[in-house]
Amino acid sequence: MTSSTTVYYLLKLGVIIFLLPFLYDFVLTIDFEGNFPTYFVQGVVIVLFLIIFAIIIIINNDNFNLFGFFLVFIASAYKTLFFLFVAQDFSAIPIYFFLLIVSIYFMTKSNRKKRKQGIIY
Repeated sequence: MTSSTTVYYLLKLGVIIFLLPFLYDFVLTIDFEGNFPTYFVQGVVIVLFLIIFAIIIIINNDNFNLFGFFLVFIASAYKTLFFLFVAQDFSAIPIYFFLLIVSIYFMTKSNRKKRKQGIIY
């Protein structure tokens, strides 16, 4: 196992750990006095999270840069806007803004690598 492979496994683990609180918050909002459609939608969302986690684990590195960090970008944008407008906790905004920037870096990494190799679409 090369150091690059180890780094990608750690990045994949980091993305999954970053997304786990979103799933946890969703599971906490499950109301046991709801009706069947509500339970069905909640079950579908939980299964979607598990499918996303499985995709992150089995995807190759270049596709992971795009898919995994797109998810981080969306989640960071959501949290930034949430803390800015809803919770008004301005101390957490710089962390999620930094994650926005890092996710943009990793999403564009494969394009920069292809340009260096002379492969342009």
